Amino acid sequence: MEKTPITFTAGCAISNNNYYLSASIDELDSWDAFSRLFIYRHQLDTNWSSHDLDGWRVISVAYSNLLNNRSLISLDKEGNVEIFQQAGEEYQQICPVINEQFIYGQFNRIRVIQDNIYACGDGAKIYIYEDKKWKNISNNLEEKPLEIPKNDDFFLNNDQDLTFKKNLYDINGFDNNIYVCGTQNDEGFIAFFNGLKWLEVERITPFALSRIVPCPDGENILILGQYGTLLRGNINNGFKNLKDISINSTFYNAAFYNNKIYIASEHGLYQYDDGRYSIVSELAAVQGVISIEVKENILWVLTYKKLIRYDGNNWELISHPDNNNFDR
Repeated sequence: MEKTPITFTAGCAISNNNYYLSASIDELDSWDAFSRLFIYRHQLDTNWSSHDLDGWRVISVAYSNLLNNRSLISLDKEGNVEIFQQAGEEYQQICPVINEQFIYGQFNRIRVIQDNIYACGDGAKIYIYEDKKWKNISNNLEEKPLEIPKNDDFFLNNDQDLTFKKNLYDINGFDNNIYVCGTQNDEGFIAFFNGLKWLEVERITPFALSRIVPCPDGENILILGQYGTLLRGNINNGFKNLKDISINSTFYNAAFYNNKIYIASEHGLYQYDDGRYSIVSELAAVQGVISIEVKENILWVLTYKKLIRYDGNNWELISHPDNNNFDR
């Protein structure tokens, strides 16, 4: 059977031996909406299983134990959600399009924080899944949908800016301390939810911020973004910029493992230790690291083409059978 190469787009750890990830099919055109979802099971005879979501562009995945029922959750750009469980699949839409005359913006992240599921996106949309329905908690942050003018030649001759001022790329934190990050007017943006409203943090960086990682101390968070941006702190004590000006790579994600911070970036896997950045020497040839996560003492690393599993001693590079010809 002819193999069709795939590119991984998002992933999350289920356990120390199982991993969930989404992929696009390389031979499809960029405008074709299609996602293939995989479960990787370490050291089983049949490592990979999958199912397809035709018409979906899955941009974020998450794992949850909803009511003691293991759930694999996928989010596509339009706000469609699949909850995949052993008993079957459930499909939802966070906020259905009410009027096609308006632009509502895409969703960018789905996230499990403690026992709650959140989603965020363009126009500062923020939702929580409660009582089997999606509740809007954007409050004072959310922007109104953008209206498309009705004139016929709008898309041929138009100077109006149809973009949102605030776009959120991640939501994370602790049970009662939730943060969002993204951009406001194309510059880095952070906000904190105090239970009633969102408090905007004074601008720290001009660079877009794309990921939030809680620190083991239960108080601080890391915020990562463009041009090697790494912030550490909290709403009460402020944030310290740990950026190294010699690094221009976008930081996509981070994880704490063996007293070091590992950082996923376009140029490979960094480690931050004792105030210094360095590329992990064992993975010096690896590029395009898009996600990293610790689960049960295993460090999982996802690139565009490979899944990597680290047990503290050995780095195991795992290829999907359709990608065996790819070195990275």
